[in-house]
Amino acid sequence: YPTAWDEVEPGVWRFTNAPNVGIGSSTYLLTTPHGNVAFEGATVFTEAALEHVAALGGIDVLAASHPHTYGALFQLQDRFDPELA
Repeated sequence: YPTAWDEVEPGVWRFTNAPNVGIGSSTYLLTTPHGNVAFEGATVFTEAALEHVAALGGIDVLAASHPHTYGALFQLQDRFDPELA
């Protein structure tokens, strides 16, 4: 599944997949001078998407609200070794 990303607000990035799988969840990455926070999980992250996250400074904290939105958070955890919340 291709991963697309867009900056929905300054410093807030959304990562999505097409076609959607399951509930079609997205990941949001909030970039700040104090570290980046990712929330929820897209279905899968392509290598290009992971490289884009790295270029934005990686992930310091990773969180999800409940299990069916975990998606491919394991990819972010494996790649960036963030604190889990």
